[in-house]
Amino acid sequence: MRKFLYFLGAIAVFLLLFVSFKYLTVERIDTSKLEYIENEDSVKLKRARQNGKWALLDNENRPVTDFEYDYINTFVENRSEIMKNGKYGFIDDKANVIVEPKYDLVFDYSNGLAKVTLNGKWGVIDENGIELISPNYYDYISNFDYKGQAKAEVFKENKVVIIDKFGNIQK
Repeated sequence: MRKFLYFLGAIAVFLLLFVSFKYLTVERIDTSKLEYIENEDSVKLKRARQNGKWALLDNENRPVTDFEYDYINTFVENRSEIMKNGKYGFIDDKANVIVEPKYDLVFDYSNGLAKVTLNGKWGVIDENGIELISPNYYDYISNFDYKGQAKAEVFKENKVVIIDKFGNIQK
């Protein structure tokens, strides 16, 4: 058992060194060849566009994502909207994809919540991308107020209700 644990430890050290070496040897981007570059001071990253595709760069102008996105928006609450193949999702300030691009439209985070739409229906996700309200019933959801409530509408039923962030109807 002890040999197996040593073996696992050796693999972990190798992987850590490999990933660190790979990151440190990533070439810096020649920013003069970029179509667009903008500092995102709040998250210490730069949004950049090259050949029509967007990526995030670190402060040394090394890419922390590939140039694969159709668009990367500015960061709000350490999250940024990303668009890929016409669908929207979110990336965080560490360049981790929080929500794979799958929505028709997403809105900036506000107080840890973001509204999303899919097939014309509205929903709400939290800062981890978990759907608190699935986008399959409401035709519109307003912004949440200071009480954590929003107006939600179902047009066919001519129905307007007040909901909380989990979709529970408030009285």
